[in-house]
Amino acid sequence: MEQHRIEVALMPPTSSYAAMVKGAAERLGLPLVPVDAATPADLAERVLVVDLTKALPTRSLGRRVIAISEDASLDCFEVIRPSDVPMRLERSLSNLVEMERLRAQVQQEQSTVRLLNEIGLALSAITDREELIEAILKHSRSVLSADAGTIYLTDGEELIFYAAQNDTVRFKGKLEQQRLKVDDGSLAGFVAARGSVLNIDDVYRIPKQMPYRPNFSFDEASGYRTRSMLLVPMTDQDSGVLGVLALVNRKPVAGLPLADFSLCMPFSERQARLAQSIASQAAVALENFLLFENIRNLFDSFITAAVSVIESRDPSTAGHSQRVADLTVELAKSCEQSAGAFSGLHFSTQELEEIRYASLLHDFGKVSVREEVLLKANKLYPWEMERIEWR
Repeated sequence: MEQHRIEVALMPPTSSYAAMVKGAAERLGLPLVPVDAATPADLAERVLVVDLTKALPTRSLGRRVIAISEDASLDCFEVIRPSDVPMRLERSLSNLVEMERLRAQVQQEQSTVRLLNEIGLALSAITDREELIEAILKHSRSVLSADAGTIYLTDGEELIFYAAQNDTVRFKGKLEQQRLKVDDGSLAGFVAARGSVLNIDDVYRIPKQMPYRPNFSFDEASGYRTRSMLLVPMTDQDSGVLGVLALVNRKPVAGLPLADFSLCMPFSERQARLAQSIASQAAVALENFLLFENIRNLFDSFITAAVSVIESRDPSTAGHSQRVADLTVELAKSCEQSAGAFSGLHFSTQELEEIRYASLLHDFGKVSVREEVLLKANKLYPWEMERIEWR
């Protein structure tokens, strides 16, 4: 767990207890910062020691305040009488700092859980593969303040370079889908082969005894400088690796381009654990997508078989169902450009797919029609035609 930064402030700075507060803060390894305000202000990362021996007491001081006063009824973390300051100040300050660190950790964990839930909900709603991959990268980079990121997907014994994002270098056109072997030779291949995490502070300083070697071709071609990298496997429920999530160059502010690569920082252990959680959610989303794709392919197979049955019963209309489907979908798409009654009508991708299915199956009722009715050459039977002619 990362240690939350805490500062100590004294108010007023000219208090006669300044030397004691400074000494206690130094022994606890805490910075003492000046406070200009006359009352406690922003204490987001501060604890405050307030000397009220010569000031009018304020009843409510807040949970981050230690008061030096004779009034024991003050609402704050602790009240220390002036005579007890040498004996109690350091211990009280240590207790307050520890409480604030624990409070910060709890808030951090609550924020992490909330964030993971939001990511999980966002990913579960996506049914398009490319959109899903882009969303995984976007959320991962935002949460971990990564300047760039890449996703590799497994394809048998190889990894496919599937998607990349970078705040500092904008990509032109579609990236080439390169392939890597799932072995120890490359960073992503090592992670996929071992199913383990790689957290590298500076890829240019990887020890020579390590089996994996980074690929610097992008840096050389673009002038980019890759420093810190965090690579985590995306594993399914059977511990199979579906892909690798690679995050590059942790930076101070998420989303902004890097003006100076020296500002890049290593990924912390907490961020590595968070990346694993996100990668697990990404793997679940990918697995659900694959199941969805299998169901859709199964349904497509059913539709194809049904159309084949229809056309096999009535060869004279062979290809009719597909032609109707193609024409209907194109008509639906053209509604957006229409200037008439259908102006502004828009069909989503899913709605267009439903229209295509409905069009393909519009003649499905032929399956139950008797052969002598379905395949007759004329619209009327001979005896019906003869009866009409006699009349």
